[in-house]
Amino acid sequence: MSWARTVDRSGRTAPARAAALARFETQVDPDGVLSADERARRAEYAFKAHMQQMAVRSVKVRQARRRGESA
Repeated sequence: MSWARTVDRSGRTAPARAAALARFETQVDPDGVLSADERARRAEYAFKAHMQQMAVRSVKVRQARRRGESA
């Protein structure tokens, strides 16, 4: 019910998105030597790669389930 009453869904999830992006920024620049723009650009690429990997895994699991295999 709380989501049904949420007016600003994007605003509600903003802290989680910011934390996830910060994680990717740390991953791509652990020593903090890149410029903020470059770090953000690379973090965005890392995020996209992560989402693509999850999508591929999801497809494989769904295909295995259709074949009757356990994941």
